[in-house]
Amino acid sequence: MKWAEEQGINILHIQPGKPQQNAYIERYSRTVRHEWLDQYIIDSIEEAQDHATQ
Repeated sequence: MKWAEEQGINILHIQPGKPQQNAYIERYSRTVRHEWLDQYIIDSIEEAQDHATQ
């Protein structure tokens, strides 16, 4: 936050419950769910993290 302020960058947050305000991240999240995670039967969050980092 301090670095952004020094650079003259305003940090704006999306409103709660308004994911369409950040469409790029929502599209990425959809891709992760449908193209990566749906390929496996995942039993734990750790296993999902392992698949995602590979």
